[in-house]
Amino acid sequence: MNLPPPSLRLPMVAALLCGLLVLLCVSNLISFHDHHALFLEKYAFVTERKRLVQTQDLYNIVSRVQGQLTHISATLGLDHLDQGFDRARDAREAFHAGLTNLQQLLTKHPLNLPFATETLSLGNRFDAFHQQGIEMAHAYIQKGTFQGNQKMKGFDTTADALRTVLNGMVHHHEQQAESWRQKIQNRPQAFVPPSGLTSLLWFHWMGDQIRTQYVQAMTILVQSASRDDLRMQVSLIAQELQGLVIHVQQWLTDQAATREQDGLDDGREEARKGSERFQSLMPDFLALVERSGNPAWQHTAEQLSTRFATFHALGETMAATYIQGGAKHGNARMAEFDAMANQLEQELAPFIAQAIEDALNENFQYDLIYDSLQEIWTVLFFLLFLAITAAVGVAAWLLSCMHFLGNTK
Repeated sequence: MNLPPPSLRLPMVAALLCGLLVLLCVSNLISFHDHHALFLEKYAFVTERKRLVQTQDLYNIVSRVQGQLTHISATLGLDHLDQGFDRARDAREAFHAGLTNLQQLLTKHPLNLPFATETLSLGNRFDAFHQQGIEMAHAYIQKGTFQGNQKMKGFDTTADALRTVLNGMVHHHEQQAESWRQKIQNRPQAFVPPSGLTSLLWFHWMGDQIRTQYVQAMTILVQSASRDDLRMQVSLIAQELQGLVIHVQQWLTDQAATREQDGLDDGREEARKGSERFQSLMPDFLALVERSGNPAWQHTAEQLSTRFATFHALGETMAATYIQGGAKHGNARMAEFDAMANQLEQELAPFIAQAIEDALNENFQYDLIYDSLQEIWTVLFFLLFLAITAAVGVAAWLLSCMHFLGNTK
């Protein structure tokens, strides 16, 4: 067997080692890429769903504040129906807390912020809206229906503008979540921890603690994906249903406050649209709740459609009473209407509670893993760059030696 000349042995060994190093780096990148992509898809899906839940909650709070300040405009604070200002203030605090949480969620990866400017200005816009509602309510109480109705027009317009922004954000996060859900649909339903030399190598770089957290987090994410998806679907529809209860309550209260005067006669129609939307969501909601296998949920859900129809009819009667007899006669109906609205919201609350809690809770474990994976990705590319650079240098050295050897013969 002919061995290479002694002058070529060292550069050839170096070239072989560099080639093996390049192959090892490429193999690491391929192995890492699959796991990184799986985690990123699950992480992005969970984050986008949190953004969706929080944004929908802000949307509902706008309607709640509008409803409470319209409520006191209708009742004039008489007959112990004077909680509107306090409840609107509490809702305002909840809005700012929720907005802060949403802004934190929007800083998480993947970054996709078409509504960044609107989100930054939402707090100030909401405060102006709240103050506008307070002034409107005082106008009704101190100056009567005509003066109040002039304020109501601007207040309703501002509320609609806020809801338009939030509704656009809801649809965006909904589409993003669905996009990520479709990407992970064909992923395996069981997580297999990486194995082999290359996986052990990049796992070693992660460290024992991060490695253990990664395996645990991925196992939980994959195994719970189907269950969590069903629970989240139930929560999202329940959240919209709760918003529609607030919507119908607010518009029928609006009708009561304005007495359908001064061109403010759209309360009945808006409430009807909300009621139709509520009933159209019920078949899907019932089907999802049935799949959840929760008997208490099923019992509640089965009663919702009938109870909501009764609530809507009661609200129309209440509004008609205000139109015909003013606060003196309407307030008694309002108390009954408020009680039923509150009860419907409370009945829907258990379907939503876990989703809201998840949206509010920070998952530092997932965030830490995400940051660690990003660092490993950078390190792997850097090592590949060094390996390729070394391989090119060694190849040039080997060619130079071969050229020199050829010239000396």
